[in-house]
Order: sequence, then structure tokens, then C-alpha cells
Amino acid sequence: MSEESIAEVVADIAVGVRGGLSIDGAVDRLRRWVPNDVLAKARIDFETSVGLIRKMDDPGVLLSMETRKNSWYPGPQPTDFFWPPLRIELEHSLGESPVIGIDSASSVVLSAMRAPGVPEFSTRGLVLGYVQSGKTTNFISVIAKAADSGYRIFVVLSGTTENLRSQTQSRIDQSLGSQAWYKLTSMDSDFYEAKENAAALLSGTDLRFIAVVKKNPARLRRLRDWLAAAGPVQLANNPILLIDDEADQASIDVGPRGRASRINGLMKEILRKPKAAYVAYTATPFANLLINANDPHDFYPRDFVVPLPRPVGYFGAEELFGLPEKTRPEDSDSDGLNVIRTIPDDEAAVIRPPSGKGAVYGWDPTVDRSLGQAIEWFILATAARRLRGTGNVHSTMLIHTSMLAEAHVRVAGAVSQKIRALVKSLETDDREALGRLETIWNSEGEKLPSSLFDYRFFSFEEIRPLLGSVARQVRTVVDNYLSTDRLAYDDEIPSVSVVIGGNTLSRGLTLEGLVSSYFVRSASAYDTLLQMGRWFGYRKGYEDLVRIWMTSELHEWFMDLSMVEADIRLEISRFEAEHLTPSEVAVRIRSHPSMAITAAAKMRHAVRAQMSFSEKRPQTILFNTEDKAWLQGNIDSVRRFVGGLLQSGFEESTFGKDRRGFRNVHARDLLEFLTDYEFHANSQSVKSKLLVDYIENENRADSLLNWNIVFMERPDSESSMLDLGLNDDVRLLRRSRLNLANPRIANVKSVVSTIDRVADMDWSYAEIQAELAQKSQKLTDANLLAIRDDVLGPQGLLCIYPIDKDSQPQLPWDENSARSPLGAALDVIGIALFFPRARAKHSEVEYWSADLSAETFESAEDEIEQINKADTLDDGILATQSVKL
Repeated sequence: MSEESIAEVVADIAVGVRGGLSIDGAVDRLRRWVPNDVLAKARIDFETSVGLIRKMDDPGVLLSMETRKNSWYPGPQPTDFFWPPLRIELEHSLGESPVIGIDSASSVVLSAMRAPGVPEFSTRGLVLGYVQSGKTTNFISVIAKAADSGYRIFVVLSGTTENLRSQTQSRIDQSLGSQAWYKLTSMDSDFYEAKENAAALLSGTDLRFIAVVKKNPARLRRLRDWLAAAGPVQLANNPILLIDDEADQASIDVGPRGRASRINGLMKEILRKPKAAYVAYTATPFANLLINANDPHDFYPRDFVVPLPRPVGYFGAEELFGLPEKTRPEDSDSDGLNVIRTIPDDEAAVIRPPSGKGAVYGWDPTVDRSLGQAIEWFILATAARRLRGTGNVHSTMLIHTSMLAEAHVRVAGAVSQKIRALVKSLETDDREALGRLETIWNSEGEKLPSSLFDYRFFSFEEIRPLLGSVARQVRTVVDNYLSTDRLAYDDEIPSVSVVIGGNTLSRGLTLEGLVSSYFVRSASAYDTLLQMGRWFGYRKGYEDLVRIWMTSELHEWFMDLSMVEADIRLEISRFEAEHLTPSEVAVRIRSHPSMAITAAAKMRHAVRAQMSFSEKRPQTILFNTEDKAWLQGNIDSVRRFVGGLLQSGFEESTFGKDRRGFRNVHARDLLEFLTDYEFHANSQSVKSKLLVDYIENENRADSLLNWNIVFMERPDSESSMLDLGLNDDVRLLRRSRLNLANPRIANVKSVVSTIDRVADMDWSYAEIQAELAQKSQKLTDANLLAIRDDVLGPQGLLCIYPIDKDSQPQLPWDENSARSPLGAALDVIGIALFFPRARAKHSEVEYWSADLSAETFESAEDEIEQINKADTLDDGILATQSVKL
């Protein structure tokens, strides 16, 4: 038997399975004319292909039991029509290596959907990407492969504004071409209605239909009605795939009930067809995973959750904010690249519009020092990029101060005036302006050396000749739902753009060659805040030139949410290892400690929430460094804890070679300490009552009855010392503070190192690492947890971290460094609890989620109001179209 003949039979089996047959049925259909040995080998190859699609190791994929059972997609086939030309186009633009990952990831998504030939299906899935990371490329690839497999109607919902819609339409037109596609929308036209009626169009067999539609009630209503007019027979023969881009915006029924809820209802009606698949794409899954999982018509991803792998060369939260923690205590701090610059509060107030209805219309903003520096840096960096000749040909600056459209116009006026003045200064060789530009260029070059990325740092004299031409090319663009400006990039003509906007910029719009960003806008919801991070993406060729200006409050929030996002992704990979289904994940995600501070509006079903510390490591990272009484109180609480244990007969023990503490401490003693120790008031998920309630709940299931207590110390003899009541004074750790604005509250980011999970084992750290190496495992918390559980079982671990009040950063620092000295009035006591897997059937503890609705500044209500205004404008356009027809 030849490989070619076997491949042909594999393709025939694939056709049968796509058409709704089981693998057995597809094989039986071929028995009459295919030899048994060829058929047997082809079946093995087909099942192997299907299985390999499901084994994308990084990261794990969550599937429902029904989805696991109905594997059907073996990957692209030689007879495919739509995917091969797209792959060639992607290889031409991206190179072969990235396309291998795109091919694999898109096949995984399609394989999690139902075969188009199945008589009826209603799929709900979620694809979790990264902000500005190629989600559009992934779903276009899924569309092409689904079209090859037999899906016929494709609807892409792309934001709430025409700029977002037309940008997505342009990408789809460019990538999918026109052959064999019937386009129901175009660059200039959202969905109105097809020239031919739906029944006539859908009765053909050769075409595929695609529409790129705004999340707009008027448009969705017409799409719903057009599909309904096709009739049940045609709809049963035309499987629908609806891609919901930026799925956490407008799709979710957030209330108060307005047009956002109407959008949710219309989407449900469109999907209430015999064969319909809904696939949500988002980089911020918080709201999507809080949808009521028990409503079969809503959009909870009950069938699959597919996290896309982190793209090679991606510039994301890790680059900006560093790793969540050290792996080992001796490792250097990892706080990201030195690219964030602080906007002083008084300057932020100047550029942020006044509150109050109509107040913005009397507002006259000015360009203050920090915004001026951000604009000047944009000119300098663009000139350097031109001289370097690498990376994206376009150069963009983002200014994001408000969601109010009128505010954007007024800021644009001030910015344009600043740029005109800069052009004039460069044309006249103004010495003061040139001196200021040279100082900025040299100062920034020292803070983030180009040599870190193997680039040469140009002198100011080298870039000076380009500054005037760059400044003259700058185009100021206002991009919002009212603007007629169109942010468009031409591959042949490099653009230099300063883009000023709000919601459209924080939702999906791609900013090419983003090099300078200026942010003062407030947002209290994790998903909204993360979407504002347009600087995430690909920055190859100019990684050293990216700069971001933001308030210290925003800096702290962004850093916090980047840790939460990383934790949620880690949890999803753990869930896959446990073979949990997406519906089971709903409870686990909702009870994750990090979700204690998500948006109240998108937690309509979970304001009274639950939290679980199963397998978690809650730690204290916030400290009142100027409050002597608070600091002394926690030192005293540890001394009372130690004294009580010694008085009760516990002896000081050693763990490994260099750690000491107490073994098998009763839970009641630990609970007494947790009640005595004072946690910072701003800590949302690490609170005494939550921890005590959880431990008591576990105690009732005969878990966490005994605890090991370990005091973490520096290994060297040069450390400062502190008496905590042990046989010898403890050697103090060094933990510097993050360089944030509030001097009274120190945020140290993390007191723990990854390996602290096994601090109470009698193995040395070298032995732990050798054990992991023998199993070909990485040093991760999940792997350490497995080792500890094998040895110690359901025993808790409390680590106490005594920290030197004079702790210094490991690297030289200044006002723009990531860290600064701790500067505490007294030595600081940090703690961390390491929990095994919960034994109690219902391990969650109840808490009231903070009602943030009054503090979401510009969140759900403002989003709905903007959607309403945009809808009114669109209704007028539709009325005009009706008159023309």
C-alpha cells in the first residue's frame, strides 16, 4: 500500500466525519471499495491526526465531556480550498515559523467545535489570547478551515464602532480574498441587507457567506431578520459560525438594562438556529467566565476554553512588569523593563476633563511637562527608528485621557499646537528646544540601554537631521464613535500618527508601531484596564524605544492585574491537567481570590461571592511603612505566637540545612495568630476572617489540622538581626518597595519565592531541583505542590518573612526606577500561607464583593451611553440607505 493511497482514504474518512458520520460510519461507508488493510491503516492515521490536534501542550485546553467524545477534525487536508492560500499569504507576511503555531492553534479551536454535518448543534466556546497578539489572525484562520470543512455562514462581531468594524473588514478582505466568498458587508458598508433574499442565496452550494458587523442593535436586528427569512430548511443546511471579537464588550448582559442588554438578546436570537457555533475571542476573560454557566442560551463557554500560546517576540506584561515572583530567594528582582514614566497628579489633573454634566465644553486643556516629554520622545524615537530601518514602518503615539468624545477634540487641539511649535523650533534651530530634546534622548538612553537588545545607540547628532521631517509628518487623529477621522495604515506609505481617543482605542483597534503612550484615564474593572494596554504587542526592532507615561495609581493597577491575569492563565492550565470541564471551571474561577476585585456590573450573579484558597499561596505584600504602632504590633504578634508555642511544649525544629521553625502546630494556635496579626486594610483577598473561615471549614473535613511554621531568613551573616523569641535572632530579609506614589503604603510585589512552597520539607533546594529534573519538570508551584503533597499530605505551611526596614533595591535606582528603598519606620513582618488541595466538599468561604458600581468612573453605564449614541447615528445612516433604495 502506498502512502499516497492511504492519504486519499484518510481524506475520504475526514469528509465523512465532517458530514456528520461517526468514525465507524465513515469507515464502513468505504469498505465496499477499499481493501481492509488500507482502511485499517487510514483509520489509525486519521485518529492519530485528530488526537494530535487535541494535544497542543502549551497551553492546556478545557473541553466538555461531549466535546471530548466528538473528536472529528484531523487538520488541513490536501483538497482544502480556503486555508492553503491563506497560509501562503501568512508565511509571506510573518515567516514560516510563526505560521506553524497559527496553523496548530486554529486547528485546535476548530476541532473543539462540532462537525458541520451533525444534524443539530449549539456550540459555546472561548479563545483566550493576549492583548494585541494576533487574535484576528487566529480567527481568520479558523474561518478559512471551517469553510473548508463545511461551515457556510460566518458572522464576525467586531466592536461597537465603525472604525473597529472597518479595520476588521479590511483584514478579512485582505486575508480571505474574494473567490468563493459572498460578502454581506464591505469596507464602507455595515450589514444592511443582501441584494438577493436569503433563501435564494443560501440554496447554492459553492459560496461561503461572511459579514463583519458592529455590535449595534439596528444592524443585528436586520441580520437576524435576513437569516430568519431563509426558512428552517436552508438554515438546517447552512452551519453558522459567529466570531465575537473583544467578547467581553457589549455582548454580556451587564445591566442596567439598556442597549447592551439588547445586543445580548439579539445575539442569542441569531444563534438560535439548528446549526450554530459561537466562539468568543478576548484577552480579558474575567467577565466571560462570570456569566451564568447554567443558562444554555447565554455565552458561558460550556464546550471549550482554548488559551492561545504566548507568541514568540510578544511584548507584554512580563516585559513591562516582570515576573510575579522570584523562583529562588537568591534570584535578582524581576520588575520588567524601565519604560514607565510617572505623570504627577497635578499634571494629570490638567489633562483629565472636569467632572459634571457639560463641564467638558468649557474646558481648555494644556500640554504640561509630562505630556510634552511624551510627544517629544515620540519624535525622537521615530527618528531613531527611521535611522535604524528595522521593525514596523509606521510610528504611532497614543493619548488616552477620557472616554468623552468632546474631551478628545479639545486635547487634540492642544497637542496639535504643541507639535506646530516643535516644528517651528526645529526649523529655526531653537537652542533651548534642541537642548531639551538632547537631554531627553540621552537620559532615556541611559535608563534603558539599546545594547540590551543588541542595537546601537545613536547619538543625538545622528538623529538630529531627521527630527524636522518627522515632526512635519505627524498627523493628529481623533478616534472615537463620533469621529469621521479614519486611522488607516498603508503598507507602502509610512505614517506618523498621534492618536487621541477613548473606548475605540481601548477595545481592539490595532495601533501600528506604537512607541509612545500617555495614560491618565481611570478604570476600576480588570478587563477594561487590561484592554487599555494597547502597548502590548510586537515591538521587534524598537523594544528599547517603547515608553509609557501613566499615573502612579494606574501603574499600580496595571501591575496588579498583570499578576491576576498570569494567575488565571496558570489556573486554566491546572484545570486541564485535572481534566476539568469548562462548566466545572466556572466555580473555580469565580472563587479565585484574585476575583475579589473585579467589576461589580459584570458580576451581577456574584455580588455575594465565594472564595477558595485551595492550592493557593496568599501572601502579604502591602505594608504601612510609616506607622510604627502597626509595624510594632505585627512584630509583637509573632513574638506572642512563638512564646505561646514554646510554652505549650513545642520545640524549635530545623527544616533542611538552613531553615527553622515549628512542626505540627495545632490549627487553633495558627488561627489565634492570624486573628492577632494585622493585615493591611487595602488587601482585598488576604484578610484574617477569610483565611480563618477557610481553615475552619477544612478542619471540619479533617484537613489542615496541623501546620508547619517556617521562618525565612537570609543565608549570609551580614544581615541585620531581629529578636522574634526564637533561640537565636533571625537574619532579616531584604525586600525593596515598588516605586509607586503613596509613601505611606509599601507594595513589595511579592515576599515569596516559588520554591518556598516546599520550605518545610527536609530536602535541600538542590535535592528538590534534582527531583524535578529527574521527572523532566520545571520549577513551578504546581510541580512543587505535587512533591509536597506526596510527602506531607494535607498539612498547611505558614512562612514568616522578617524584612529589614532599610532594605535597598538590588540595582542602582532613581525616581524612574522600578524599585526604591523600603524606608520603613521599623522592621516589617510579612507572611504567606501555602495551602494543599482542599478536602472539604465545599471549601469556599463567603464574602461580599466590593460594590464598585459607584467608582467605575467610566465603566458599564458610560459604555452603554456611548453605544446608545453610536446606535442613534447608525440608525440615521440606515434611514438614509433606506431612502436611497
